[in-house]
Amino acid sequence: SGIIYDNPFVNDSPGEISGTFANRNHFSLLMAIGCLLAPTWGLAGERLAYWRLPAVVGLLLLLFLTILGSGSRAGLGLGVVALLLGVILSGHRIRKALAFYPRWVYPTLVAAFAVIIIAFVSLSVMADRAVSINRAFALDAGQDMRTR
Repeated sequence: SGIIYDNPFVNDSPGEISGTFANRNHFSLLMAIGCLLAPTWGLAGERLAYWRLPAVVGLLLLLFLTILGSGSRAGLGLGVVALLLGVILSGHRIRKALAFYPRWVYPTLVAAFAVIIIAFVSLSVMADRAVSINRAFALDAGQDMRTR
């Protein structure tokens, strides 16, 4: 017969993204921390490794889409804040790397990044994979234990 995998340290709910953390909020918090740290990693070092920039964009997309799939409403808010803070904190380093380009390049890159994030979030919503957003809009105050 088959082996039954039963580990009390792993939350595994069929149909939901989960990890080795206590619940979806802890899991999303870890992903939000990753959204904050990824731009710093991508722009670290004396010389900028340009191969890291596309990797950072991909990593941020992966982390944020994982937050959307986790179903955590708090994680969704933290993820948005972490994305914004990551870009703001890395802004000086990005501008320094783009010093030899025209001034319009930096705002264009920031706008392009925002469009990419919005496009993928929209695709996630249309594919019914954004559980966090669905839970935020389907919130019934009478059923939520926090309001009681």
